[in-house]
Amino acid sequence: MDVGTKTGVETRLAESPVITGTLESFGAALAGRKTRERTITTYCKVVRRFAEWLGPESTIADVSADSIGRYQIERAKLAPATIAKDLSAIRAYSRWCIRAKLRMDDPTLELEWPKKIEPIPRCLKARELRLLDQILNSPLPILDVKKRHKRQREQRTVLLMLYAGLRLSEVPELDWKDVDLDALTLIVRDGKGGRDRALPIHPRLASDLAQTPEDKQKGAVAGHLNGRKISHKSVPHVFDRWLKDAGLDISAHQLRHTFATQLLWAGRDLRTIQRLLGHASLSTTERYLSVEMEQKRQAVDSLPDHW
Repeated sequence: MDVGTKTGVETRLAESPVITGTLESFGAALAGRKTRERTITTYCKVVRRFAEWLGPESTIADVSADSIGRYQIERAKLAPATIAKDLSAIRAYSRWCIRAKLRMDDPTLELEWPKKIEPIPRCLKARELRLLDQILNSPLPILDVKKRHKRQREQRTVLLMLYAGLRLSEVPELDWKDVDLDALTLIVRDGKGGRDRALPIHPRLASDLAQTPEDKQKGAVAGHLNGRKISHKSVPHVFDRWLKDAGLDISAHQLRHTFATQLLWAGRDLRTIQRLLGHASLSTTERYLSVEMEQKRQAVDSLPDHW
């Protein structure tokens, strides 16, 4: 690189910093605002990807309503939730730039978020629940301690979602210090939105948890043998490997839907279900009304056979 070019780059950096060079400060600022670690990682990753799309040495000045709009079009084939996550990260970054006095305007003010289509939650069918029961009750490996523990962890993961309604991201975070088998309660720490919630422990889940000796109840409830947490990326393998290999093709979120809909069918009120699921808004919980098929069936069955 010649001196002229080098000087030009230095001038450009002074006027508007290169985006990738600001991400460490951006992440630190998010941490200072008590943003969750996973959110910080995601936001920095999204902004870095956007910067790479803008081009080598792209600067904060290159972040404009036009460039964000073009990027949104570029990613139009992705799910609305993914695009919304991208826009949220870019908006957070732009607003941090303003607070850090790196720019004066907010290029995200006129952004239009993609319309999110909420699918009808699908709970497990009766035959799927029966097959799941068979899989959960299958014999554990006897001789191989590691394989036995892995199978127990997989079973526990399923039970925590099915009988406590935990999110996939909450399972690896559950710690033994937040489980009280005498009082039959557990506490989910730092759930979605940074909220904690206390939950009762169902007898079947309690029976599973009690299989861990008291002197071994340290660290992650569904973790490694030494109590170390498993990666969030490992949890989906319970579904795409273990259960799928056993002939059951379901998703983690279907267990949470099943937990909610079974409570609804049992006559539990929406406010209670909302608190159990950790929803910030009752309107989110009301989505489960769309699967209350028995009431719909009774309404349709009330119609006469002939007019």
